[in-house]
Amino acid sequence: MIPSVPDVQVAPVLPRNDRLIALFLLGTVAVSPLLLRVFGVSATVFGWPLLFVYMFVVWAALVLLTALDVERRPPEKPKKDRGAGGAVTGTTAPAG
Repeated sequence: MIPSVPDVQVAPVLPRNDRLIALFLLGTVAVSPLLLRVFGVSATVFGWPLLFVYMFVVWAALVLLTALDVERRPPEKPKKDRGAGGAVTGTTAPAG
């Protein structure tokens, strides 16, 4: 006889996490040596080497996109656990 397997609930992956993973992968590709070699030429932009300008723009874009994604999400509500006797645990009692 084969024992029954209990139901396992998998936590859903939030779209926010997908976007952050996508930003990480985008940053990884953006600073890969193959792409950096393209911008490693002797050209300049306003006197700055093109590679420095590219790295600054990539860094600023990743910071901006990450900040927009993190700040746009709604705050998560803390879960209240019911202890013995139905009392809510995890909260602090008023002092005094």
